[in-house]
Amino acid sequence: MSVLTPMEIVKEFSRSIRGYDVKQTDAWLQKVKESYEILYVENHELKEKLAKNEGNLTQYRDLEDALQKTLVMAQKSAEDMRGNAEKESKMMLEQAEMTAQLVKQRAEEEAEKVLHEATQKAEEMVKVAEERVGNILEEYRRMEKQAHVFRIKFKAFLEAQLEMMEGNLTVDEDDEQIA
Repeated sequence: MSVLTPMEIVKEFSRSIRGYDVKQTDAWLQKVKESYEILYVENHELKEKLAKNEGNLTQYRDLEDALQKTLVMAQKSAEDMRGNAEKESKMMLEQAEMTAQLVKQRAEEEAEKVLHEATQKAEEMVKVAEERVGNILEEYRRMEKQAHVFRIKFKAFLEAQLEMMEGNLTVDEDDEQIA
């Protein structure tokens, strides 16, 4: 069964004397068409997403198979290596342990050195960040102070203007009484 397209829903019906109201029927069909169109588009998008996800799933399964094969090969190699290691002499085992101890010691020293350098670098970065924050705060305070001074000066200016206006009004009123 195929799905109707939104355009196929709108159909001309034959008219009869006692049929349905044409305006109501057309309005209802338009509403059904619009709702169906939304569902049709959503369905199409969901089918595309599903196809994409199925493709991704196939890739992941292929990857899982490859990893599984690699793991089996690694296990087999590990078993072979263990068998060979057991066959080696006691002397070679002691030499390997000594070498491992030296490598471990060097790795620990290197790790400590890297950790120390990283700590120093982080401390320097924190100092720089703190200086920047301090500079920004200082600039903010300076600007805040400037804004405060501006408000005070502007208020004084407005008050002076108001006093001047009131002084002019008093002088004008005196002039009118004299005249």
